Amino acid sequence: MNARGSSIINYGPANGARTIDGDVTITGNASDKINLRNLTIKGDLIVNTPQATVNNEATVEGIINIQDVATGTWNEKTGNNKIVVNDSTGITLNIASGINVKSLTLHEATKLTVGEGVTFTNPIEINKDSIIISKVSVPAVIGNSIKVTVKANEDDAGTIITGKYSEHPVDLVMEAAVKAAVEAINKLPSLKDIRITHKGAVLNAKALLENAKRLNPTVKVQGEESIAKLLEKIEYLENEAADKKFFPTIYTQSPESQVIFNDTKVLFEGYVTNVKYLEKILINNKEAEVEFIENANVNTSSGVYTGPAFKFNMSLELEDKAHAISIAVESQSGKSGSIARRFYVDTTAPELELTVGGLSENIEISEDEIDVEIRMKDNFGQLYLYRSVSESAIRDNHVFLYEGHISTPSTKTTTDTVYLEMGTNTFYYNLFDAAGNVVKEEITITRVESVVETAIKAAQDAIDEIEGLDVYSSEFKNAVTNANEKLKVARALNATDKQIGAARVAKLDAANSLIKALDAIQSKIKSIVNEDSATALTEAVKNADLGKIQQLQTALNEVKDNTIPETWIKQMLADAGDDIVDFFTTGLASNRETVVNSIGNQVSGEDKAVILGVYDALKAALSPAK
Repeated sequence: MNARGSSIINYGPANGARTIDGDVTITGNASDKINLRNLTIKGDLIVNTPQATVNNEATVEGIINIQDVATGTWNEKTGNNKIVVNDSTGITLNIASGINVKSLTLHEATKLTVGEGVTFTNPIEINKDSIIISKVSVPAVIGNSIKVTVKANEDDAGTIITGKYSEHPVDLVMEAAVKAAVEAINKLPSLKDIRITHKGAVLNAKALLENAKRLNPTVKVQGEESIAKLLEKIEYLENEAADKKFFPTIYTQSPESQVIFNDTKVLFEGYVTNVKYLEKILINNKEAEVEFIENANVNTSSGVYTGPAFKFNMSLELEDKAHAISIAVESQSGKSGSIARRFYVDTTAPELELTVGGLSENIEISEDEIDVEIRMKDNFGQLYLYRSVSESAIRDNHVFLYEGHISTPSTKTTTDTVYLEMGTNTFYYNLFDAAGNVVKEEITITRVESVVETAIKAAQDAIDEIEGLDVYSSEFKNAVTNANEKLKVARALNATDKQIGAARVAKLDAANSLIKALDAIQSKIKSIVNEDSATALTEAVKNADLGKIQQLQTALNEVKDNTIPETWIKQMLADAGDDIVDFFTTGLASNRETVVNSIGNQVSGEDKAVILGVYDALKAALSPAK
């Protein structure tokens, strides 16, 4: 048969039936539809009409050989035919619902659509990659490595069944249903990772599983038991997401609120309760390590919580400043909660500057006390200053305290009065901040004597040098003269007798009185010598009665308290001549009467008066000194 033209071509009567003995070949350039109807073909049916669509309702007792049809469309509407597809350009073969196909061989790529209720007497043979769209069982033998995509409908993504080295037929739909169910289940997240957003995938896997069970109620699909658990969790998460009263509870054990750390590494540790399915815990937007504890004991402000909890732990490296670090908790339902932990990090030691009169070194002071000028600075608002006399003791003597707002930098000044010993004085200061950072500084102050103190000490030493000297010696007189000069200098600098020592001043006054008396005696003796009375005095001594002289000596020995030291007389009368020295060293009487008797009439009245005056002066001057 030569099918030509662009109109519909019908082969077979409109009514009744027709039988054709032998084979039937249809070729041509027909471009519309070719309808085969009410025909029985005893032989084979061969169709090669590249531009026509064929609707076959003919019964073919031989084989239907489809070589080429328009856009690859063949609609098979009669049962019990044997069909072979050889259309190399690709074909869509539609099997009408409710019919039986005796045999079907696909030598070329075919899109096979199987209607409801279609049955197959023999497994179809598939030798090229093809697509099967069917909800009913399709037994088939697939060539090795041939891929058959099995779909439930046109929009279905399909499941690929790959042929193996086997002549045993497989039920493509059943095989695809099980495989689709297995693949869908295998693609599902684990129970741990399942979320509400996966519900669609779980329901799809469930539908595919149910489809496989529909095709074969006894079939076992790997992983099918997980579907119910996954849906149970999803339902829990949906209910939790809808619960407006739900919130996670966060218990933070570290760090405490409002504390200050002197380490940049801060540990965050605590527990989260009231959450069954935890998504994550974020500390400062970084995910923390989490451990689930079935029976945790958590200290809370209202007591001890015992039960399931998630323990979190993380250390953060933080810079020096005030921090408000968030601890956020998110449930797998999408519900979340958070708290902020406020604290401070300070690893920087405070600054400390010590001066005296603007100087920090080479400080010399003559006063016995002085104010140390102190300047302090810290990047936070608390300062604690201590002073010590030992380098090792850091909190001996509290000097200064400032407790301002901790987050506000502080700069403070103060003074500290220290008392100085003569010589080197070192004071150690230790300044702490709120975090316990400490800076140590020391200041050395040398106390030196003032001009007044130097003068007072010189006067004191000079007066003390008088002690123990022979009052009739020249050393004694020189020492007294030196002491007077030193005392004069000290008094000129407004030093008081109390500062010098009242006893010392009285001692010097007594020495001055003694020297004054001795000077008076020496002056009188010299005046005698200067008046040329020495000769007369000497003659009187020489001519005196020996017995009288002896009596004078005896009297002097009896009254030793009034004896004048020989050494002193010799010193004082060194310029008076030997005769005068001899006279005085022989001794003087202890009273005026003895002197008069010893002089006798050998001395003129004028000289006698001089000698008696000397005696009186000596006795007045020397007797108190003894």
